[in-house]
Amino acid sequence: MRLLYALAATAALTAVSLAQSPLNTLFAANNGGGNGWTMYFDVTLNAPLQFTSLDVNLFTGSISGSVDMYWTPNTYVGNDTNAGAWTLGGSGAVTANAMDTPSSVALSSFTLAPGNYGI
Repeated sequence: MRLLYALAATAALTAVSLAQSPLNTLFAANNGGGNGWTMYFDVTLNAPLQFTSLDVNLFTGSISGSVDMYWTPNTYVGNDTNAGAWTLGGSGAVTANAMDTPSSVALSSFTLAPGNYGI
């Protein structure tokens, strides 16, 4: 089962040579979609970054599933309907905590070089 309910994506980013530095967003209700829903955003990296985990806001607690994190060069704009433009960066299992609280996903880590990316 793919558990991508109401995903309010928050990438926990770890610089290759630095300590872990999370990038956070709000965890508010009613900001997502149903099973299989996708969240897109762009990032600009000034240094190589290793993605190791992701905090998500899931619709309900105690449900287990998995989350996949894909990337594409430059931007997600114009690529959101082109499955061939995306590369699987990492994936991991998740068990949902209560709604509006972070549910952590330990990703199979991946590193992106400096540049612009759609996630």
